[in-house]
Amino acid sequence: MLRLYNRILGKFELFKPLEKTVKIFVCGPTLYDDVHLGHLRVLLITDLVNRYLKFLGLRTEIVINLTDMDIKILEKAYREKVKSKEIADRYFERVTEDIRDIIKDKVFFIRPSKLIQESTKIILDLLNKDLAYETKEGIYCDISKSKYLGSLSKLERNYILNSLLEPSEDNKRNPCDFKLWSRSGDEIDPKLGNGMVGWHLQDFTIIENFLGGYCDIHIGAKELIFPHHEFILLLGEYYTGVYPISRFFIHVGLLNYKGEKMSKSLGNIVYFRDIINEYDMDVLRIYYYLMKINKDYNFNFNSLYLAQKIKKRLKSIKINKGRKKKNLIKQIEEHKNTFLKCIGNNLNSNKAIKTWLSLKDIIDRFNVDEESQELLKETLNIFSSITGILERNAIK
Repeated sequence: MLRLYNRILGKFELFKPLEKTVKIFVCGPTLYDDVHLGHLRVLLITDLVNRYLKFLGLRTEIVINLTDMDIKILEKAYREKVKSKEIADRYFERVTEDIRDIIKDKVFFIRPSKLIQESTKIILDLLNKDLAYETKEGIYCDISKSKYLGSLSKLERNYILNSLLEPSEDNKRNPCDFKLWSRSGDEIDPKLGNGMVGWHLQDFTIIENFLGGYCDIHIGAKELIFPHHEFILLLGEYYTGVYPISRFFIHVGLLNYKGEKMSKSLGNIVYFRDIINEYDMDVLRIYYYLMKINKDYNFNFNSLYLAQKIKKRLKSIKINKGRKKKNLIKQIEEHKNTFLKCIGNNLNSNKAIKTWLSLKDIIDRFNVDEESQELLKETLNIFSSITGILERNAIK
């Protein structure tokens, strides 16, 4: 069983996939820099979701967008005096290598630049419906015609319409209209000319073409709720008439460092490649899974040290043979059921890890009898398989 929060309806619902395979879409890193600890948090939640769904006997398909058309890529290419594709290619190799170390299951990595023709088809359709329009700077989506504007973000319609999120143009219909095609890029389309596909359309095009226009679970940082996720849903409404194209969103809290959001522009990034040299994946999983999914946290090395100590505690579960044998079937079953209930209740990994520690403390006090030992092995292996923690130490 898995209960997730349906943000549009404002309530928790039992997750039921529409098809035999659960479709998971992830807003991944932009290809101008390496994976940092903020990205890692989203990726580890993705891995937890995937592992738990497989434990429930479901098949999954994970698609991750790796944005390779972005002003930050263009700026880096300009500084290095190379083409933007060279920057994107370089980081595609590095980012996918890192993600494969984090998510061991099969992942489909999609680069939006490979789908420019598909994006163009969507743009032309919206132009034909008068849901998009051209200016000197590019092609904009007219958000005012959406019936559901604000349903995800819970922002007032008028507030959204009048929010200025991109540089203003005199010819824009509404201040918050967003670009479907920007003429500032260096990609080439025979129908649209030089430019690049807008950010929101990049993700929608992937969902439309690789997931059949719908995903069961959409995962990303909570800062993407508005405008990014709001406008991806709007594009589904405009292009296919389907709303919402993502039923469940898992919005992951931010990881701040030195009091501010971890970002390259602020110079406060801790990279995955650096931290993995000092702390293994078990420690990183414990560190992140002790967090509540949608809450922001401040990164500090003391918390990593604490996670390292917790790993040692979990790894040192042992049967106290110096005492009289005791049957602990009831206690082990209770802890197993509590652990699964925690994960199944909106992925409450924080309580699940604490349940694991509680079981460890009980086991350490007794000489567990043979019947209980078999259930203990099964239970600990379940804990490891769902979280990925101590998976290499699975009890045979």
